[in-house]
Amino acid sequence: MSSYAAIPAGTWTMSATGSSGQAGLPVTLAGGTVHTEVVPGGTAPILWLTVIGAGLLLAVTGGTGLGRGRLRRLTTGA
Repeated sequence: MSSYAAIPAGTWTMSATGSSGQAGLPVTLAGGTVHTEVVPGGTAPILWLTVIGAGLLLAVTGGTGLGRGRLRRLTTGA
């Protein structure tokens, strides 16, 4: 983990190096903003994919239920 640093706006290459390899991606930074870059390693990608998948599932099922409830109230109230 590293501390925050002031970096000028523009496109930069963010790189990460670990015991099993290295990677780099271009990142565009806007002026006057704060960015935090997180690089998981090991089995962390599996954990993150599970958390993201569960969140998407909740969002889709919750949104569907809310949409049906509103539609029902509008059509039965007339």
